[in-house]
Amino acid sequence: MISKKIGQVFFICLALLSCAGRPAAADDVSVTAEVDRRSLELGSFCQLKITVQGAQKVEPVVLPKIEGMESRYLGPSTSITLINGQYSASRSFQYNLYPLSEGRYTIPAMNVAVNGKTYSTEPIYLEVTASPAAGQNRLNGPKDSLQDKIFLTLSVPQREYYVNERVPVTMKLYIQNLSVRNVHYPEMDHVGFALKSSQDIQQSTEILGGLKYDVITFYAQVYPTRPGALTLGPAEIVCDILFKNPAARSPFSRVDGFLNDSFFRGLFEDYDQQTISVKSADLRIPVLPLPEEGRPKDFSGAVGPYDFDATVTPTELKVGDPLTVRMTVTGPGNPDAVQMPALGGEGAFKFYEPQSTENANSKSIEQVAVPTSENIKAFPAVSFSYFDTGSRQYKTVTRGPFPLTISKLKEGEQLKIVGLGAVPGQYSIEPETLGQDILFIKDRPGPFYPRDRLFLFQRPGFWVLAVVLVLTWSGLYGYYHFHRKLATDTRFARRFHAPRVARAGLKEAQGFMAQGDSRQFYDMLFKTVQNYFSNTFHIPGGAVSMDVVLNVLKEKKAAETVLEQVRAFYAECESVRYALVQPRREQMAGSFARVTEMIESIEKNGK
Repeated sequence: MISKKIGQVFFICLALLSCAGRPAAADDVSVTAEVDRRSLELGSFCQLKITVQGAQKVEPVVLPKIEGMESRYLGPSTSITLINGQYSASRSFQYNLYPLSEGRYTIPAMNVAVNGKTYSTEPIYLEVTASPAAGQNRLNGPKDSLQDKIFLTLSVPQREYYVNERVPVTMKLYIQNLSVRNVHYPEMDHVGFALKSSQDIQQSTEILGGLKYDVITFYAQVYPTRPGALTLGPAEIVCDILFKNPAARSPFSRVDGFLNDSFFRGLFEDYDQQTISVKSADLRIPVLPLPEEGRPKDFSGAVGPYDFDATVTPTELKVGDPLTVRMTVTGPGNPDAVQMPALGGEGAFKFYEPQSTENANSKSIEQVAVPTSENIKAFPAVSFSYFDTGSRQYKTVTRGPFPLTISKLKEGEQLKIVGLGAVPGQYSIEPETLGQDILFIKDRPGPFYPRDRLFLFQRPGFWVLAVVLVLTWSGLYGYYHFHRKLATDTRFARRFHAPRVARAGLKEAQGFMAQGDSRQFYDMLFKTVQNYFSNTFHIPGGAVSMDVVLNVLKEKKAAETVLEQVRAFYAECESVRYALVQPRREQMAGSFARVTEMIESIEKNGK
């Protein structure tokens, strides 16, 4: 067994070594530079990382001298991946940059030589501000706004288009260091355009301005419907972001929470979800009219490179037998502007209703025609005209004419009923029989049912049972997660059990009060309050004191009456526990009532 595992490890290592020995192709190499932030203060630093993707044997990059800024090389790191037999490697070099004065700095483009070829990075701009004044919270320093961390762009590949020409639209959602959920497909204003949405979505990463972004790319196609300077957009995306809520409350509304204050964490870990709308800038797109010169008479509005094909089958048949004409137009233009050519031969053929199909880049039609005479020698030619955006000229594609060999019906042979089949290109032929031409009438209708018969889903009991099952499942689901939270989150469990533990201690102190044992009573009362503050405010037991508790309550903006109760309790405990005179039962009852009221006030107000 051990030898087998050693052999497997050896085989994997050998495979990795063989992959590592393969040199990267020049086209697979890329060099990028990124920073962890672009706004920083004096006294802080930012981290610069230069990554060479597609190569491992690369010397460290020597940073150029940046006036007003010092750099420190941290070291290299290597990443190797092997996914589905595809091997890739990258090598990164990390540096710390320390500004010496405030202002705007530029990290210039850097050249990196890989396998005899030089690659350049993009320049990066940094903004350095003054450090905060003494006593000022550093958290209030410069921060990137939400618009810098999530934004949407809208782009098209060309500067101008023709009417009905396909316009590929790319919408990119850039996200930087944000937790984003429930991203809806973008909506876009498209007055003057016909919109054809696509469900193609891609996820990738890009470095923009020196910062690394997660990118979600959406694709769509629009078709201008009129000439002029048209406006496309803005595009808008609705999504949810998760953030720490400084005023979050627990599911039971017991306690308030502050940013980074861990003991107030409820079931949702102090995170809140907010729905936001992200909009892009709009695009001004010049749309050219189609030229009048050279426009064919049969031109129907198709714009773009197209291919047209037409076939007629069968070519040998008898009078009254059907033939099928198939026409297909393929191209990237607006399918609504594509009209199939009209078939000629009216009078020589009897035409049936056509069947059409439409795909992403093609439009097809099948139509059955029946020749009425054996003298017909060919099916007429069909033509399709379009405006070619590449050559900016009108073009016409003609197919046919299609030679036919038609013979007479034999004596006694019946005419046929023609119908298109379910599969394109197939048709059915049946002899016509008088008296049976209405085929949709049922001569065997099957069983009958009462009109007032109720199905299962129409019965009230079915919905009552469904509601009961959903509520039961929801309760069990919540019960499981709540108790799992108690078992795994120590802070939450201590806060949750704090009132119950306090009630048990108060009950025990009440027993000593009934016995008249004042020393045991005040010892238990003091111990109960200490444990309650330790569990509720997540303070180590040995660190609980009047000053510590008062500071915590003041941060939580507790009422002044609660603060006075705390001061009175500690003062009374100190005076009674070490006094020579034993307090009377009335004094113990007052102390018990004061402690009970203090705990109830904290629990009621959630402080």
